Amino acid sequence: MDYRDSEGYFQGDVLRVLGRTAAAPTTLPEPSYGRLGGSNFVDTEEDSGSISEYSEVSAAVDESEWEEAKRVLYLSLVGIFTMALNPVLTPQASTANIAEVSSRVSRWQERLRSPTELQLPTDYPRPMPLKVVEAMETFELSPQSSLSVLQLSLYLQQHFADSTASPFTVLLAAFSVLLHRYTAEEDIVVGSSSESLNPLVLRLAVAPEDSFLDVLRMAQRVSREAAADEVPFAALMAAYEAGAADATAAPSLFRVRFFNQTDADEATLRRTTTQTTDFTVMVRQKATGSLRQLQPAIELEIVYNQVLFTAQRMAHMVAQLQMVLATAGDTLRREQAGGEVPVEMRVGRMSIASPMDLAAVPDPRADLAWGEFPGSITSIFARNAQAHPDRRFVVESVLRNDAPVTRSFTYAQMLRAARVLSRTLRDGGVEREDVVVVYAYRGVDLVVAIL
Repeated sequence: MDYRDSEGYFQGDVLRVLGRTAAAPTTLPEPSYGRLGGSNFVDTEEDSGSISEYSEVSAAVDESEWEEAKRVLYLSLVGIFTMALNPVLTPQASTANIAEVSSRVSRWQERLRSPTELQLPTDYPRPMPLKVVEAMETFELSPQSSLSVLQLSLYLQQHFADSTASPFTVLLAAFSVLLHRYTAEEDIVVGSSSESLNPLVLRLAVAPEDSFLDVLRMAQRVSREAAADEVPFAALMAAYEAGAADATAAPSLFRVRFFNQTDADEATLRRTTTQTTDFTVMVRQKATGSLRQLQPAIELEIVYNQVLFTAQRMAHMVAQLQMVLATAGDTLRREQAGGEVPVEMRVGRMSIASPMDLAAVPDPRADLAWGEFPGSITSIFARNAQAHPDRRFVVESVLRNDAPVTRSFTYAQMLRAARVLSRTLRDGGVEREDVVVVYAYRGVDLVVAIL
């Protein structure tokens, strides 16, 4: 027989978490077994056995302590269960005991307190309820962009003696800059991957006055801290939902994911996919047998919700990512030369308009051929009415007594009616630039009012 509360938590386990001592009872407890911390204990076996097998609480336990101990037990058991299912987790996580997992989860809760939910601009309105229809596009970065990525990752390794610095970190920093420019948010949360195949949640701080190298160093630090304090993703999500007043209404931790393909398997994707996932970027190195190319060929595989985005939008996003990498390369060269980073090259001011973007929008410097302007609609109509007064201008079909009736009007008739209306308005005190409300169906009367 053992004692547990109405939620199934055993008394002995909770007491060990609280570090409380126990003493052997002198009498067997009553069938109700009293209350401990506001929770009733019940006998789980019919045979009471020997009294010496049981213990009583020698120190009072209040309800808040009891509930906190149960929370620690729950999160720890979730973590241990996840570790058993994923034996490839890092050694630090796989050897963590109950107290260590609880401590790590508590730090993650503090780290992810009140995250900002990214509201990315979309091509189509977000439907309610949310709907996901996935599509996939693959892009290869230009050789110049790949070279910038390689140079920046070498810069990290040389100046910070960090063996974990990689091209993936550089692309993560560029991606966070792009998300900042899309949303103007300085608090950016993304889902990412780790070498243990356990998903990570990265909270990145990007400010408009930062240079790209500032963002790169920040992304490297956040990634390193997340990997060093890694916990099973299931335990992290359980703690996050437990902290929400309503778990079903808890905001999503992240809407976008940025994964190294070698660090993400099918289980990683499945555990982190929700209805609120907008798109996922998978980074991989393209296999090539050529020795004529110095820099690695980098491919981006983007899985996106085509209910919200178009394939063309993904192409524009990759083109803008390469503009960020070009500015990052220029920033690195300036810093190595001992120069200052100008304002126009900082995160909030750097140009991300790619040639693809410029081709899709009108050029404000283009000649609009104002000298060839033929005039307003009313002036064109007046000239045609004088040149061809008897030609038919408009035909109207209406229902009268449930029978279709067709009427046609010439240029001269319409010009005469428009002048009568204009004179009536002037006599009523209406002047130029005054606003006049027109109440008419879509017929000849409406055309007369416009002319």
